[in-house]
Amino acid sequence: MSPFAWFKKLPLRQQFWLAGAAAGGVALALGSWALANWAQTALHRETHRELAALAATVGPVAADRMDLFSTLQSNPGLVAAASYNARGELIAHFHRPGTEPLPQRTIGGEGFSAERLELVSPVRSSSGAPLITLVLRADPARTQAYQREALLFLLGAGVLAMVLPLVAVSWLERQASQTLQNLAKTAGQVQKEENFNLRATGGG
Repeated sequence: MSPFAWFKKLPLRQQFWLAGAAAGGVALALGSWALANWAQTALHRETHRELAALAATVGPVAADRMDLFSTLQSNPGLVAAASYNARGELIAHFHRPGTEPLPQRTIGGEGFSAERLELVSPVRSSSGAPLITLVLRADPARTQAYQREALLFLLGAGVLAMVLPLVAVSWLERQASQTLQNLAKTAGQVQKEENFNLRATGGG
């Protein structure tokens, strides 16, 4: 038996519920996917902004103050930081226990990596000569917390996709039942009173 034939054999109530649940599930899934992607992009953009602001603040003095890393280490939003000289050699660094340290040599380039939540920011002198490269890595716990929240949201959306069609079907059944009752009542009055001007009232 094909799925369509099986569906047609179901009671009308179940057909309404399955159709509503399927339509609601697809709509909520697409909406949740779009919202999740938007929120993740916003999170990465905010992380990039925060790391860039931090790099702009500490970068100009990081070349002369190695003790500045103790200040960076006190920032709860960072799990690792390092500075490299113009030859790409490690000058100073720190990483929190249980996290991956930054490499001993920089691979060059600059910019923000959304995958690693990592910013590579070159620091140059007033003449434009390269001094050091500062690398900052944000705490991935923010992304993990977002993923947990997104999962809970998707679970809640799934429950709504199952419950809302049931509520809609129950409401439609009540409306249809009320309408049929009104029609039967009016038909009885017409037969009893022989008054063909009577009209049935709507359900609700």
